Amino acid sequence: MVFGPLVLKGVSDGRQRRRWKLPWWQWRRRRGWQWRSQDGRGEAQFRRQGWQEVIPLYGGGEAELQPRLPLIYFMLPKTQFHYSPIYYEHLVLPKNFVRPTDEFIFKNTRKLELKWRKIEKKILKELEFVTGLKWQESHIYIYTISGVGWFSAPLTMSITEDTDVILDMLIHELIHRILSENENWKIIKKRWFKLTGEYKKENLNARIHVPIHAIHKHIFLKLFNQKKLELEIKRVKNDKDYARAWEIVQSGDYKKIIQSLNPKFRT
Repeated sequence: MVFGPLVLKGVSDGRQRRRWKLPWWQWRRRRGWQWRSQDGRGEAQFRRQGWQEVIPLYGGGEAELQPRLPLIYFMLPKTQFHYSPIYYEHLVLPKNFVRPTDEFIFKNTRKLELKWRKIEKKILKELEFVTGLKWQESHIYIYTISGVGWFSAPLTMSITEDTDVILDMLIHELIHRILSENENWKIIKKRWFKLTGEYKKENLNARIHVPIHAIHKHIFLKLFNQKKLELEIKRVKNDKDYARAWEIVQSGDYKKIIQSLNPKFRT
């Protein structure tokens, strides 16, 4: 095998660059390229930053850089907990609401984050699996406040001392989040309206939460346990629409509800 200096052609600035005599595997490791063998052709392809480089492995020759289409990599988003006093001050808070101290919010946010980090990857991956969708965001900021409830955009958690309940609500809002991301919504929009249209006699909030609760039930049973599911259903029994949505999910086949929304299944 000949290890001559490599002359790289096709660089964007039109110049040639020379690499000194190195075995191809050392050069690959130092530069961080991905290697892919070509059956029967005796050459390797290296891919990086919009270029495709073909280097002959047997005999001398030149290495050429050829333009290629960009690759799209789907990665799990990074979640970051954030307390913003400015955001807090602009929220409409209930009358006679006594705002907790910053120390209270910081302390319980930290407790919540420690619990979340233990299951974060499992939850985010399972949400992709059960919905048949991919996360479109690279970062998700989770704003922590107190006194205004929970909602998904911007993702906001009302902090209390019961961080187990807040963790369940965080998963609930992440289900809303992955379904409502722009590209994902385009994929499931028709399925969503067809599914929720089956419950047109119910209130809007109840209809919306039938698929949300069905997905949440899958998460409870697969990553937690039946007891945790029952506690969540019991916790929301005083919320008419949430309770009705759980009643529909529990009385039917939650897997069929999920499949009717999942784009990987035919309807």
